[in-house]
Amino acid sequence: MARWQALGPRLVMITRGPKGVLASIGGESAQFPTTDVHVVDTVGAGDSFMSGVISGLLDAGLLGGMEGRARLAAATMADIRPAIERALACSNITVSRAGANPPRREEL
Repeated sequence: MARWQALGPRLVMITRGPKGVLASIGGESAQFPTTDVHVVDTVGAGDSFMSGVISGLLDAGLLGGMEGRARLAAATMADIRPAIERALACSNITVSRAGANPPRREEL
């Protein structure tokens, strides 16, 4: 993760399936566990995770335009934690259903 960040990205995440997510922002790293879920189908789990991250970062004002970019540049792990938790919830819901069937916002 450190090597990837040295190439420029402020935020790096590694998904590890049932072992959760490793995240690093500005040199601060954390592990985020997933919750137990009855897995029906893993199709769409990664896409669902990323849509959760992106929507969470957008809602937090950490994406979108120069202002969002500046806020992300100053963000801490505490700032991005809700987006990662949303992403984990999205992927958990997706794998609990057959097919690539991600959750809608009202399901989160």
